[in-house]
Amino acid sequence: MRDDRGYVALLKLYLARAGYTAGPLFRASINGRGGPLSYDAAHHRRQSYCAQARVEIDIHQLCHAHATELINAGVSIEAW
Repeated sequence: MRDDRGYVALLKLYLARAGYTAGPLFRASINGRGGPLSYDAAHHRRQSYCAQARVEIDIHQLCHAHATELINAGVSIEAW
């Protein structure tokens, strides 16, 4: 089993370097405010990535796929 503390440390380092203190984790940089990523923006990105990968997957399937990868990598459910 992998050590989740390593993932937590990397996330903390990323957040510190990004200057993140509070608010949405996925922020829109295009609007100049760094506000939350809108549903439309997330939907557009997903469509673009799916087109590039030549696959069709919805957000729910993506969440399940990511969760499966985390479990397979030995990340505990508590770390999510």
